[in-house]
Amino acid sequence: MTAPLGLLALAVVLSAAGPRWLTRASWPSRAPGVAIVVWLGLTSSVFLSLVLAGVALAVPELPAGSGFAEFFHACSTALREHYSTPGGVTLSLLGASAAGCLLARFAIVATRQYLRARRERDAQRALLRYACESFPEPDVLVLAHATPLAYCLPGRHGRIVITEGALSVLTQQQLRAVLAHERAHIRARHHLAVLAAAALDSALFGMLGTRHAKEAITDLVEMHADDAAHDAAHPARRRDLATAVVLLAGGSRPAGALGVSGGATMVRVRRLAAPSEPVGWTMRASLLLGALVMVSLPLGLAAVPAFAAMLLDYCPIFLDGSH
Repeated sequence: MTAPLGLLALAVVLSAAGPRWLTRASWPSRAPGVAIVVWLGLTSSVFLSLVLAGVALAVPELPAGSGFAEFFHACSTALREHYSTPGGVTLSLLGASAAGCLLARFAIVATRQYLRARRERDAQRALLRYACESFPEPDVLVLAHATPLAYCLPGRHGRIVITEGALSVLTQQQLRAVLAHERAHIRARHHLAVLAAAALDSALFGMLGTRHAKEAITDLVEMHADDAAHDAAHPARRRDLATAVVLLAGGSRPAGALGVSGGATMVRVRRLAAPSEPVGWTMRASLLLGALVMVSLPLGLAAVPAFAAMLLDYCPIFLDGSH
């Protein structure tokens, strides 16, 4: 019973303490790329903890128990003993059902959201093929629309869309900053981070910190693209991008797209106007290592009884016929 309880406790602790720490910390806005990884690591660890808690409960009654024993080079009876619970078959079936439902829900939600976003982007590309004018840069399309707007359609054949309204209000320097921002979205595949956060949020019904992660990652991908769109050593370039963000803030990009008008506009503008000291490489490495540890912890806790069974040099014999 130790493994399921430990995994459930881990899920509760991470979902309670993790979002509180990340939302109060100052470093995420100074290292948005690292913060995206940490948020995804946190929510993935919570999800994995819940799934593995169900699996750990189910192990004693799984038909594949002998296969687990062979994998860990352990006695099958000892393995079942270390994973046994007072609830017996009923609790094992409940654990297996819970783990299966969580995995199935995540797979269905993630697949549905991915396919819907891809359909919407494909429909946009098909429409823009006839509605847009050419631009000197081949990955940019100009849409005949008065609303100042710029966004990108991410994916294998990523495209940037900018309206005539945006071209009329942006200077050349601001336009270059906007295009660099959109190219950063495509290059970093930010849409996948947003998709993963949204899928985990839906799979866990917006609970256990996933809603905080989804909202934070939506802002962080814009900050990460901002950082890639300007040179920190040139304040004028930061001001160009900040001005462009304000000028394009009123536009509404289509579903499945990412754009310079996304995220918390005023937070981004203040961040660009008065940049903070960047996070050092030592702290970056520590945070990334912490994210890796968070994801690894559920796997380690789930495997503890198996390793304990593996260390036994005998195979228990039960005479009461219960095993």
